[in-house]
Amino acid sequence: MESILSFQQGPLIADVAVNVFSYLSVPEKQRVAQVCRYWRDMLYLPLFWKDVIIILPLNSSESLFESLRRRKITRVHCTRATEQELDWLFEKVPDLTHLFFRGCPQVSEGFLQRKIPTLPSLQHLFFRDCKQVTDKLTKDHLFVSSLRNLKSLSLKSCSRIYFAGFRRLTEYLHNLEFLDLTNCGNLDNHCLKILSNSCPNLTCLLLDGCEWVSMTGLKHISQLKNLKKLNLRDCRDLDDEEVHSLSSRLPNLELFDIREVPFVGNETVREIARELPKLKHFAFGGNDLEFFDHITDLEHTFSEVAKLKDLECIKMDVESFLGGITDSCLVKFEEELPNLKKLDMGSLESFSIQTARSLASKVPNIESLTVITYNEVMPFEGLVWFCSQLKNLRILEFDICELTHVALNNLVKNLGQLKSLSLSAKKLTDYSMRSISKHLKELTSLDLDDCSKITNTGIRYLAKGMPQLQELFICDCDHITNEAVVLIGTHLKNLTSLRIEGSNINDQGFLYICQNLPKLTKLLSNEFRITDEGFIQGAMALSNLEFLKISSHYITDDGIKEAVQYLKGLTDIVLLSCPNLTLDAVETP
Repeated sequence: MESILSFQQGPLIADVAVNVFSYLSVPEKQRVAQVCRYWRDMLYLPLFWKDVIIILPLNSSESLFESLRRRKITRVHCTRATEQELDWLFEKVPDLTHLFFRGCPQVSEGFLQRKIPTLPSLQHLFFRDCKQVTDKLTKDHLFVSSLRNLKSLSLKSCSRIYFAGFRRLTEYLHNLEFLDLTNCGNLDNHCLKILSNSCPNLTCLLLDGCEWVSMTGLKHISQLKNLKKLNLRDCRDLDDEEVHSLSSRLPNLELFDIREVPFVGNETVREIARELPKLKHFAFGGNDLEFFDHITDLEHTFSEVAKLKDLECIKMDVESFLGGITDSCLVKFEEELPNLKKLDMGSLESFSIQTARSLASKVPNIESLTVITYNEVMPFEGLVWFCSQLKNLRILEFDICELTHVALNNLVKNLGQLKSLSLSAKKLTDYSMRSISKHLKELTSLDLDDCSKITNTGIRYLAKGMPQLQELFICDCDHITNEAVVLIGTHLKNLTSLRIEGSNINDQGFLYICQNLPKLTKLLSNEFRITDEGFIQGAMALSNLEFLKISSHYITDDGIKEAVQYLKGLTDIVLLSCPNLTLDAVETP
């Protein structure tokens, strides 16, 4: 460090500058490094980049990888990288410890077989939606044996891995602590038996969407005595007795997600809460499950859940023919839960001002809140007051059909610290958008669903008043036209994700978005009247796009084939309601 800082420039001496720079975010450090060579050399010190994950940009240059080497960055996300870019990366930074692959359509199975074994320090390997991860890949002995030091492995949505490949893959994973098998639909319970024998140190197992998991599989999971995190969401071949039996054998669980598991109801959740006192993350219920038969049963369950003093996150999607959660349930939180940061109330039937006062004093440190209610006569004073007391609240999701402009205005004027707001409320108006733009100056993500009264005027308030927005999602707003799209493209230059639906938007609006939002990596444009010509011209300006979802009755095979040639960074494309498309366009490489 002394050699780098052998001279000083400007008012900041070295020690002071290092201290100041340590408070900067990664984008801020990158901007500051451009000020002068002195600051750049200082900011290239490895101490500033420890634990930072770098996302490789499209068309990465060899000089970028040299800068990664200088900063000793060892964690890299390479979703859109080519094999040439990965060659440079592995050559310049052979000490990589974390690698993240998502899709990676330009990387072949053979490349992974050859190159992964050249990374001796690799401990965390994450694949998601990777068609290259197949049983054939695991037949390479050098490849699978090189994974012996892995502590974390993700095969999320890697649907081409079967039992034989999984068995070979786990043969050397004796040090594995984290495994994500989310949506791996072609595995079976025998894989869990192999896992329990090969990976005794496993502490986290994610099986979300693995419908093949049955009672037999749970018996194998119960042998993983070090397990602390277990996600069984949407494992639909289980029942309450089996889940309860498993929880009684894993007393050290800190995360347990059993949402959408049929027949796991009120009584089972109550027993789990009693048997797992170390729980920090607890999620249960499901929107198509009859969770309780009588409200007093639900009250008893809340009493048990409220005793989990270490809770940091609770998600409750509970309802029945009787309705959802009521005041009498929420008042069962009788003691303070200071660690609770995320609260998902699910379906709410009532929430009085008295309940709000009681609950706010028990959960003062909430950072994320989700509320759903379909009760058309429920007053909002309690919810508004409750939110106003949550000084750390950063994320708010309201699915409240009857939420009015008056209630929203009273809500947002006390929530200036919000970073993310999601609303589904059909009574909101353009004036509601004015309130949001006036009071929520820190907001970076806004999701508006089923806000059918919003017009171009409402979008004008948002576009001109919230230039800091990075994500904007507008759905079921039928009065929005090209005028609104032009406002978005003109004023919201920081947008990276945009979803907009509207049958009144045509080629002109689509093209304006594409040409004026250079930071876009995610675009969802539904029900647009886009033609081949408009789609192709828009695609020419979207080389940085990663995800595209589009629906139009006017796009044909020719339009798709030509447009994708310009979408060099695209990893995912979803085509809906495009009746003029054939398999010929979809299957074209």
